Amino acid sequence: LENDLFHMFKIAILACDNGYGHLKRCLLIAYYLSSQGISVDLYGDSSGFKIAKNIEFNHKKKPTLIPWNFSYDIKYFLSNDCKSFKVLDKLPQLSKYDLVLSDNIIEVLLKRKDTILISQFFWHEVLKDIDEEYKNECRKIINSYKPLIFGDKYFSMKYIKDNLNFLPTGIFTSNYDCSTTDNIYDKKRSLLITGGNTNQSYKILKETIEIVEKNYFNFIDKIFIDENIIPQNHSLKIMKFDYTNAQFNEIIACICRPGIGIISDCIKHNIRIFTAHEENNLEMIHNSEIINNMRIGENLDIENLSSMKKYFNSKLSILKNKQICSSIDLNGVNHIYKFLKENIMRN
Repeated sequence: LENDLFHMFKIAILACDNGYGHLKRCLLIAYYLSSQGISVDLYGDSSGFKIAKNIEFNHKKKPTLIPWNFSYDIKYFLSNDCKSFKVLDKLPQLSKYDLVLSDNIIEVLLKRKDTILISQFFWHEVLKDIDEEYKNECRKIINSYKPLIFGDKYFSMKYIKDNLNFLPTGIFTSNYDCSTTDNIYDKKRSLLITGGNTNQSYKILKETIEIVEKNYFNFIDKIFIDENIIPQNHSLKIMKFDYTNAQFNEIIACICRPGIGIISDCIKHNIRIFTAHEENNLEMIHNSEIINNMRIGENLDIENLSSMKKYFNSKLSILKNKQICSSIDLNGVNHIYKFLKENIMRN
């Protein structure tokens, strides 16, 4: 009877357009919930759905992936569109669903007051140039509807955690087992440089690639780089990064704009994180601080990459990083399922 009830339960998941981290998190949740017999429709950026092919899902039942453009990105927040809540015009029909999960699109609450948010931060709180009127209206929405908010217990910002309806979870990862023996770390000699699906750190990452090419090639086997920042006439050591588990298993360190998606991948695969990002981005500053505090990475001085070189050449440091990563809770997807099963789907 319980399985029949789950099969009849229908969930919509709406993924914010900005970057792949939000969509990847939603894909992980959608696939897991589907594997438990729940009907799931995931609305998100079609270009990001390619990630689904590279995440190891061993489930027969899969969610329905629906290409959708919410235009809920940096341009939206820095234009007049946000003040009139124009994203509401782009929402799908939600009345047919038993439950709606929204990854960082808080305006959905105006259409479905029972929407559950998935958020580590709120856009209206992290963007410094955002309109004050819009910021205040967003705060009113949160205060009025008092939504349940899933957020991981490590990287969620204080104002998220202070919410009375905050539901802490582990980091969001797939159930792919990437555990390995220590001696394999002698063979991991590759570097990843990534800014994710955004150009906001384009300049600093391009500069970093040039410095690595000129001065640090001798101790690196391969450098995996996002396609949009691969230099012309590059070395044969440079390869396009495709987010595959096979590539992650070759990587020992990552220079990145620290969005939650790539952070989660690095923790799961025991990859040391060296952060590089644009100035004045409160989310990136916050994530970098947490990475430092958790001792899973550090800020990168692009003028001097000696700390990264030292890490590559220290087996003890590599194993210590692995021990720390192995102690981190990676069960965020299961935590969401368990909460929904015990508190929502039984009602």
